[in-house]
Amino acid sequence: MHFLVTTAGALIGDGTLPKELLNIEADLASAALRRLRGKIDFIIVMQHFTIWTDQLDRSPANFSLVALEENIFMRYGVDIVIVGHDHVYQRSAPMFWAFPILWAMCK
Repeated sequence: MHFLVTTAGALIGDGTLPKELLNIEADLASAALRRLRGKIDFIIVMQHFTIWTDQLDRSPANFSLVALEENIFMRYGVDIVIVGHDHVYQRSAPMFWAFPILWAMCK
């Protein structure tokens, strides 16, 4: 199992986001290679800032971070993303570009 913990753009205005995205990319690329070699089964990302939510004034998603991060998550086969920031419990179907993947909900 591989875990990546990140702020996920929580400090998007401080200029550190490009470096953070490069770190996310490098970490997940390495994890994906380890999975291909059979060394890990799951890739889990935990981050502070959510890119998907239905909370008031934040719905349906933070499209800036979706464009920046979700593509990386999909490219490297992240199995689950656990987020904070919004202090609520939510579950969702597998997501892609801020929308549920309907075929995955039928499994």
